[in-house]
Amino acid sequence: MGPRALHACSQEQLTTLLFFMRKRSSGRLPCFKNHKRGDRVPFAHFQHNEHNDIVSRYGRVILMLMELFHVLNRGVEKRNIFLDDKDRFRFVHGLLLFNTTRPANNTTYLIENNDIVSRYTERVVDIHGWCLMKNHYHLLLSERVESGISILIRKLNIGYAKYFNERYKRSGYLFQGRTKKIRVNSEAYFMHILNYVHFNPLDYMQEGRAWRFHGIKNPARAHAHLMKYRWSSYQDYCGKPNFPSILATDLFGESPAKFKRHIIDYSGTNHADVPTQFLLE
Repeated sequence: MGPRALHACSQEQLTTLLFFMRKRSSGRLPCFKNHKRGDRVPFAHFQHNEHNDIVSRYGRVILMLMELFHVLNRGVEKRNIFLDDKDRFRFVHGLLLFNTTRPANNTTYLIENNDIVSRYTERVVDIHGWCLMKNHYHLLLSERVESGISILIRKLNIGYAKYFNERYKRSGYLFQGRTKKIRVNSEAYFMHILNYVHFNPLDYMQEGRAWRFHGIKNPARAHAHLMKYRWSSYQDYCGKPNFPSILATDLFGESPAKFKRHIIDYSGTNHADVPTQFLLE
């Protein structure tokens, strides 16, 4: 289906197409754009179906209908912003706690417990993938409400900075400028973005950064390393529950067994096809 045919689709035809992209976790899909009118349309309450591979077959259509963003930020002056697992727990739980339209006060900003359970269900974004590194983070997000990403990121960054400064008795900015929000706007970007987010921790392996340029020479070793690194959504996608409550996995629509093959397939990737920004970061 080409762009002209897609623009000519009626609301009912688009709804029928998106039926096969239903999200199991909530019965809802992210906010999509009606390209004819330019306004957002939340397609809600799709019934269960078993076509979980539909995304890989209709990736191009998905990119035309929805807005998927790669969101990232790093520490000011490239300083480390996660110093231990307590810091990482605090940030991860912020992804759950602040994913709501409800305002956050100083109490919720400074909460430090590792057993936070969100009382809120009205999420402002779907989190399709994430990864924490020592001095930066990656998120793969789509909005469920207007300006949902801005709502989450504002509370997430301010909340974590307040927690960090209080814990380490410092003051001033923690993050390096405005959070980057890059729209996934090509088929190549869509095909590689989740792997890119998940493979970042390979940088911590000896000669691990070679994955950015030359593929993965030892996929089994790389997979074992990622399965031990719990600060990303890789384990959840591979069928090992880690932080499943914050994650929406259905967009990429693959079983854990099939997902585990990504790292093997990536070892033979033609890197001329990988988006340039992945190789230069």
